Amino acid sequence: MKVKLKLYFKWGIEFEKEPYVVPLRDSSMVTYASREELTEAIQAKYPPKEKKDDDDTIPDGSICVEEEMAMQNSPKLNTKPHKPEVRMDLKISRSTVKRAVEDLKRCGYITVERRYRKNGGNSSLLFVLKDFSKRRTPKG
Repeated sequence: MKVKLKLYFKWGIEFEKEPYVVPLRDSSMVTYASREELTEAIQAKYPPKEKKDDDDTIPDGSICVEEEMAMQNSPKLNTKPHKPEVRMDLKISRSTVKRAVEDLKRCGYITVERRYRKNGGNSSLLFVLKDFSKRRTPKG
């Protein structure tokens, strides 16, 4: 069904002769903040997180991961620590092991060496455990 609409003037709608004008409100001044002011305001509202200590303090979970890696490191059997095995033995997540390895690297307990295949492709990582004389035990 098609309906033909009448034009607005046939309905009796009339507009004023002069167009409607919106008054300008340009009497208010617009000011912009400088980069320094914005930075200070952001830092005041959202203070930066404190960085981890650069000393030899590491979380207890990292010490547990290190101890598990030490148990898996057997020169007699020619075995080296392996992340998935550490994760399964300790029943912790993959990201927790990754975080612990980063903590241990930062404190100098282990070094991570990249291994390559014969054809030059990447292989797995080799975790080399350092001297345990400075190792501490977890609390509790």
